[in-house]
Amino acid sequence: MVMGAHRSFEPIWKCSGEGRSNQTVVADLNGTLLVSRNPFPYFMLIALEAGSLIRAFVLLASLPFVYLTYLFISESAANNAFIFISFAGLKIRNIELVSRSVLPKLYAKDIHPETWRVFSSFGKRYIVTATPRIMVEPFVKSILVADKEFGTHFPDLGLGDRETDHDFMSLCK
Repeated sequence: MVMGAHRSFEPIWKCSGEGRSNQTVVADLNGTLLVSRNPFPYFMLIALEAGSLIRAFVLLASLPFVYLTYLFISESAANNAFIFISFAGLKIRNIELVSRSVLPKLYAKDIHPETWRVFSSFGKRYIVTATPRIMVEPFVKSILVADKEFGTHFPDLGLGDRETDHDFMSLCK
């Protein structure tokens, strides 16, 4: 198969979790392990809790611009806009505090049950996300119990929810 060619994958509910404890899985966070594809609520929480009400209003006001950026420019550029507005000028300590105390609870409420059933059956678990590490690391370590280190081997199963995930998913065995 040529890289970038459209490839279809079975729905997650058809994937078996049986006998996977010696295998490796790589999964996208937003839209795959989490039901929501939209990271806005998580950035809003950082803007409000680690920043201020004014920062949260600025983030909210930027939503139409960021959405248009997502549609017509790139998902990466839109994500970078969320990161800049939410994080610029904040102390790392404040972001870490919110990421450890509040964000894991919000993320945990959004876990996709079928994806979790499959993901949790694997022995080695890796997460791929465009969300800054400082936001997701406490959740990934404490709730998802994912491995932090990444090797050069290919995972046995790749989980994703968008066509842009298909290239990395097709590299899996």
